[in-house]
Amino acid sequence: MKRRIIGPAAAVLLILLLLGNGLFFLSPTEVVPEVKYLVGMSQGNLIDPWNIAMQKAVEQEARAHSELRVIFTDAANSVQRQQEDIDRLLDYGIDLLILSPQDGQAMTELLKEVYAQIPVIVLSPGVFGEDYTMSIMPDHYAVGQMQGLLLQELLPSGGTILELADTAVSPAARQRQQGLYEAILQGKQNLEIVQTVTAKWTQDSAEDKLKEFLVQQQPQLDAIVAQTDSMAQGAALACEKMRSLTGIPIVGAGGATGNAGGLQAVHDGVLAGTILCPTGGTEAVSYALRILKQEPNLPREVILPCEPFPDNRTSASDKGK
Repeated sequence: MKRRIIGPAAAVLLILLLLGNGLFFLSPTEVVPEVKYLVGMSQGNLIDPWNIAMQKAVEQEARAHSELRVIFTDAANSVQRQQEDIDRLLDYGIDLLILSPQDGQAMTELLKEVYAQIPVIVLSPGVFGEDYTMSIMPDHYAVGQMQGLLLQELLPSGGTILELADTAVSPAARQRQQGLYEAILQGKQNLEIVQTVTAKWTQDSAEDKLKEFLVQQQPQLDAIVAQTDSMAQGAALACEKMRSLTGIPIVGAGGATGNAGGLQAVHDGVLAGTILCPTGGTEAVSYALRILKQEPNLPREVILPCEPFPDNRTSASDKGK
């Protein structure tokens, strides 16, 4: 059944309610046309270039479907705010939730309530439990493996490595770490992860935590590997500001485009390599429509292929997204 999201009078009140809560695409003078499906997308943050790329992918795909509208929220790295955002989206009467969680474990109980009411599509970094309709993720285990292979190429004579890993131990972080460790163990080079520093998947957190570590220790390291490009760029800043470990290769993951993205950081020589990971934003909208139309036999887990950059197996001239 078609319905109206909001009329011009109600829009004024809604914007007052939403001010400062990260929802947008609503204007107090705009009459939103009737739509068949209303989707909410809750983001843990819109600071990370990869999350921004995810949202742009959702926006672009949603514009191609006139029967669908998407309301976006940005929790600004706050678990509490994301929980409030999701409650608010439910109050607006969304038909389906697309979730990229700030902390997947903290979302567990709320997701049980949401999933009992409407379909849920989970994007990276994933959640704990089984309370979702579909999960769309990069192949996080393969991401870690590819990072290990890049390190083998960068350190053909072996060496010691510092790992920057997620404090929240999300499903994505756990799988990336497992893939990395197994690739290093199976490699012929004498590579060893001698230190793990935990931080959030953000540039500022990684920079601060690595600075704290470098103040306390003066390690002899040959490379740094980080679970995201933002963490890797934070590591590069920490090394520069602390005048420590300068010049050693740093490997990230994500490969977002744009001036602040990991792909540009590789081109600029800030990072030695990254892994190009699809965000799942395009697929989320496509599958959301199929779910809402009650299409049968849809997969519950969608794993998206990734690739290293630079990839020495082929020309890297047209890699990236």
